[in-house]
Amino acid sequence: MPTRCEQFTTFAQLWQQLPQRFAPAQPLLIHSAPAELVRVESAHTRVAACRHQLDQWGVRPTTHVVIHDAFHPAYLYWVWAIWLQGAVVVPLDPTLPQQRLQRLLGQLKPALILSDKLESATPWPIEPMALPSPAAPPAERPDTPCQPEQLAAILFTSGTTGEPKGICLSHRAMLNSGAAMADGFAWQRGDRLLNLMAFHGMSGLRNPAIAALLAGVTIVLPDPDPNRLLFSGLNLCREQQVTLLATTPALIDRMGQLLPRLSADTLQSLRMVLSCAAPLQRRTAEQLEAQGGLKVREYYGLTESGGICARTPLEAPLPPQDVVGRAWRAELEIRDAQGNRLEVDQMGTLWIRSSQLFSGYLHPGSAVPKQNGWLDTGDLASIDAAGWVTLHGRRDSQFKSSSGEIVIPAEVERMIQAQPGVEQAAVCRYREPHGEERLAAFIVPTAQAAADPHWLSALKQQLSSQLEQSKQPARLIPCPTLPAPGESEINCAQLVERHLHGGG
Repeated sequence: MPTRCEQFTTFAQLWQQLPQRFAPAQPLLIHSAPAELVRVESAHTRVAACRHQLDQWGVRPTTHVVIHDAFHPAYLYWVWAIWLQGAVVVPLDPTLPQQRLQRLLGQLKPALILSDKLESATPWPIEPMALPSPAAPPAERPDTPCQPEQLAAILFTSGTTGEPKGICLSHRAMLNSGAAMADGFAWQRGDRLLNLMAFHGMSGLRNPAIAALLAGVTIVLPDPDPNRLLFSGLNLCREQQVTLLATTPALIDRMGQLLPRLSADTLQSLRMVLSCAAPLQRRTAEQLEAQGGLKVREYYGLTESGGICARTPLEAPLPPQDVVGRAWRAELEIRDAQGNRLEVDQMGTLWIRSSQLFSGYLHPGSAVPKQNGWLDTGDLASIDAAGWVTLHGRRDSQFKSSSGEIVIPAEVERMIQAQPGVEQAAVCRYREPHGEERLAAFIVPTAQAAADPHWLSALKQQLSSQLEQSKQPARLIPCPTLPAPGESEINCAQLVERHLHGGG
């Protein structure tokens, strides 16, 4: 039997049922700039206008439509229209370097590009169109027939370990992922969602575009200016009575820092803060729960696995650091290098099987890490007797030291993060000129530590007493800031190039 939300296999089926999922006077969307409430009937009209324009531009079923834009107020209308057209949404990071953007567009061969960078020097392969607000449409027409396994979206990885891969996701996978999100955290009609995740990532797309519709949740659109994302988001929480906030661990940490300065009613309506993409600092989560009177919960999943396959249940207390939850709408196994299943509490590679796995990669030469319906995540993990999953880092980031011992950077990073005076840390592997692989620790000190001229030497002594010699970083590098994680981990290649190889 389908669950409360898991009953659709194509987006068109869900779209037809929206009037039954939202109360008559309930807004589907709330625009923040300018302020506007949009109900289901009005949203249908605007999406029909977008579809009419897509027809005029020659967009046909299965063709790729690239959206290369900041969070435009009309973004969701165009995404929904593209899906109803039977075409494929490809949201790209608007901050992509030009050369990388050109390579991705060459792979995609899009039928249409919607962009806010029309005056840039980018040599577009086809003439891009500005992302307009929907105009008045002609009469609505039937939805384009679509199959559950037809592609709905192509999302690109961050490329932190190489060239980005286009991850192809079907209508069925996207809808099952949305259902897992809405059911997993008990979203309900009347909730109001503010999603502060990058729209070109899985959570940024799925949460507002699908999960909210499945649960009858009103979508509060954020300020499109990324520099004002957190402060305008906190204002929206108060002004629009937001109940669900989905964001990154980096923004949650900043919320924790701002908590003493916030007015009493800023978080009053919130009942839940949801986090993914990188490890959530437990001390911040506990602080928000204690002072904000709300639930802070984490979920785990790769884009290839549909973005959610483990979660911390609402009824359970916050687990220890790096424990990302229990299996949710998925089967999880820990396997060794030969593919043999490991026992409880043994560390190995995490494998996943679920109804929301990706279809494959866009580039035909990319190896698909699937075997008999199981996905090899590449994450090192262990599962205890109660089913709680602990992450230990990435398999491809571990290496053997010159003494033959296995070194896992994430374990060292956790140790450094726990030291006094450390605000944030990233531990990355790099190669010395003579070929030996070593660790470098990039550290953001607290204000008090930064003012202490002896702090760094004291930290070195502390680590030498707590870490085996093979795991001690060869370099400790103070940094004013670290790149904020979005849908991926901190870019180690970028840090190593900038601080160790003189990349600026």
